[in-house]
Amino acid sequence: LSLHDALPISLKTLSDTFAFTILLLFMVYDKVKERIKTKEYNSLTLLLEKNEQIQEKLTEVRVILNADRVKLFQFHNGDHYIGGDSALKCSITHLSLKAGVSYPQNALTCYSNVIITGLGDYIPSTIKNKSFFSRVDDLTDGNWKSVKVSNGTRTILMMKVGSDPHISGFVIISWHDDVKKPSDEQLLMVEKALDSLSLILRTRK
Repeated sequence: LSLHDALPISLKTLSDTFAFTILLLFMVYDKVKERIKTKEYNSLTLLLEKNEQIQEKLTEVRVILNADRVKLFQFHNGDHYIGGDSALKCSITHLSLKAGVSYPQNALTCYSNVIITGLGDYIPSTIKNKSFFSRVDDLTDGNWKSVKVSNGTRTILMMKVGSDPHISGFVIISWHDDVKKPSDEQLLMVEKALDSLSLILRTRK
């Protein structure tokens, strides 16, 4: 006679119910764990797909303008000033390189968590006029100019990504040669590509 058989009917029922509950909890736990893994995998897959779409748009811009580099900077909040205003910052998030062109030196240190107000007239001109074109030699002296000089950049074109109230950031398109400003037709093609890029950036995965 087993211990289970020797128990009163009420205790047997309680024992069986408890055992069933424990088994059910284990089954639910396994299902939840499996769903979490699946959700994490799907989120990673979607994120990789989004990054691939971003990269394709940057490459499209680079090819249209026959540029050497196209860097994407996205705006993000930093700290707050005493008056309560946000210390808006930007950081490089994606990059498209022409074959044979090296990754920019000190990109992560010089292009990360950059306070917008420290960029001089570049950002206001880009946001108000859609673009900012200049030879590097004509830029205001500063950290960003020295970085571009050290990376062999001779000409830059900055263009905003998105429009009010959904400006996600901007791109810096650069050449290692002195080039003329792109034609209106080329700029229009780039604007369309950047409009598509803006939609991709605002899509949550």
